[in-house]
Amino acid sequence: MFRSDLMNEANVHEVHEASSAPSTTTTDWIRVKEALARFPLGRGKLYRLIGSGAIRSASLCQPGQTRATRLICRSSLAAFIESSAKGGVA
Repeated sequence: MFRSDLMNEANVHEVHEASSAPSTTTTDWIRVKEALARFPLGRGKLYRLIGSGAIRSASLCQPGQTRATRLICRSSLAAFIESSAKGGVA
């Protein structure tokens, strides 16, 4: 089953929208574990960014489930890190 199928079949409990993130029609959603492996962040920092609305995420939960699956918008996280970068030569 593809992630897009999960988004269509599951109930989305909450979606945290980043206020400055561009609207995209194709978004790459990844799990928290993948985000932590791909980006130089700790778990606590990632959840603080989600809570503050700095990056987009969705919490998916099937009816009757007690725990949800958290998905992170990869492009939103990459854009946040890029916007936070300082220095360097362009």
